[in-house]
Amino acid sequence: MTTEKKKMDGHSQTLSREECIRVLQKLQNNYRRAYSNMTREEAITLAEIWVEGLQRMDGKYIKEALDWFIFTNTDPFPPTIGQFLSKANEFKQEYERKHPVIRNAWEIKDDVA
Repeated sequence: MTTEKKKMDGHSQTLSREECIRVLQKLQNNYRRAYSNMTREEAITLAEIWVEGLQRMDGKYIKEALDWFIFTNTDPFPPTIGQFLSKANEFKQEYERKHPVIRNAWEIKDDVA
């Protein structure tokens, strides 16, 4: 399995710049009209913002958010980086609720006492 494939499957924590650009390209392919009239400078700025934002979140949740926006979202407009990261964070919180972090025995003992 390639490094890129591992990261997109969520087995790594952050995405590379190239993987972030690929996420943006997939959104662009899904929301063609929204990005069709961008200048080169606008596209570069947009990519920089998205790369910075996407690299703040675990790749596993980025992939889940991307899938949600492509396959589930019915809004005809593309997400902003804030909306995208908010959706990724929802997936992260859902995962954390289902898989709580095991605390050390001393903390658990204090809760029981």
